[in-house]
Amino acid sequence: MRTVFMGTPGFSVPVLVALLDAGHEVVGVYTQPDRPIGRRRQPAPSPVKEAAEERGLPVLQPPSLKRTEAQEKLAKLTPDVIVVAAYGLSLVLLIVGLLSLRRESNRGLPAPLPPG
Repeated sequence: MRTVFMGTPGFSVPVLVALLDAGHEVVGVYTQPDRPIGRRRQPAPSPVKEAAEERGLPVLQPPSLKRTEAQEKLAKLTPDVIVVAAYGLSLVLLIVGLLSLRRESNRGLPAPLPPG
């Protein structure tokens, strides 16, 4: 199953690992952008980013999912499912955006028959 994973803190990593161990095809890992930490304020990757890169997974770190280009990039991954474990950014507009993109891509196709 084509899966996109969204998570940032360390306790999200076991969820990502469980998806991989279960045989899911993780086509993208979304995590928050690197944040400055420590006294020197050096940017540091999230635990999810580190885990994804160790496993050779594509990592995406958009500053916001409200922008159309971020939503289009996610739609191009064509996930069957999106798994979210403490991502940390608002997903409401993302869901609305994906639904509208899906509707646009289905324009011109015949409508499905109603059940019954």
